[in-house]
Amino acid sequence: MDPQAQQAMENAMHQATSTAMYTVIGSVVFTVALMIFIYYFLIPRIMGKLGPDKDILQNGHPGKGKILGITETGVRLNDMPQVMLTMEITPEFGGPYTAQVKMIIQSVQIPQFQPGAVFPVKISPTDNQKVVLDIYQQR
Repeated sequence: MDPQAQQAMENAMHQATSTAMYTVIGSVVFTVALMIFIYYFLIPRIMGKLGPDKDILQNGHPGKGKILGITETGVRLNDMPQVMLTMEITPEFGGPYTAQVKMIIQSVQIPQFQPGAVFPVKISPTDNQKVVLDIYQQR
């Protein structure tokens, strides 16, 4: 093989190796960036939407909520169902009314969330239909 052909072959092999290396490095960087995005931005937003409204828990008006009905929404998080509770809400001041509350509960807790059960609730100061169960309050 003449020296020019050999040099051309070596250059082509070097270029192919460099291209493959850059492709691998690019894939790794993309994967790491995607994982960071999911961990720091996507998961907190999802958990925030599925979890209780922290603003209502801190600033809401206290009351009692009596479960009138429970249905599964079809959403599951880590094999825990999201349920829709139809509740009779009795604020500290004012008459009772009906509201619906969505929440994720563990499967083993389902017997505690049956019609007739009463829980402390927090009611949004701006919209009395926004209600959060205050099941972690100090007793």
